[in-house]
This record gives sequence, C-alpha cells and structure tokens, in this order.
Amino acid sequence: MDNPTSIKAMLQSMMPRVNDIVIGRVISENPVRVQVINDEKLTPLPIVPQRLSDLQAGEHVHLLVFNNGKKYYALDRAVM
Repeated sequence: MDNPTSIKAMLQSMMPRVNDIVIGRVISENPVRVQVINDEKLTPLPIVPQRLSDLQAGEHVHLLVFNNGKKYYALDRAVM
C-alpha cells in the first residue's frame, strides 16, 4: 500500500532515517532563536507552536530535528 504520491510517503521521504531530539537554549525571542546544547555554532530558527509563543531568553526547549538537520520543531519546554 505504498503509494509514492501519498502524503505519508512524501513526509517520510523528507525525514531522516533516525529522528533526533536535542535540547536548546533560547537566545533571542523575536525571532525565536535557540542555541543547541553542545553545539555552540548551531543557532537554528525553529518552528514554534503557538502554545510556546511566550518563550523567554534563557529557557530550554526540546527540539525535534528533521529534514536532515535543516529544520527544527520546538516540542516543549525542558527543565534543566
């Protein structure tokens, strides 16, 4: 039932074989930028759900890494 034109197949082709969840620290609020813990060079602009739109600088967040490390999605706040 693998239809190469299905939405599921399209999304799976964009996802790496192994998804990573990393922790980042918010370094700016507008736009939201995070610094990935243990990788000071990496400061992505994550996709942030509306429920996390009130993130403050200094907070930590769990980030889902997808699209071969080109995209990040903020999952939730992390307690450190």
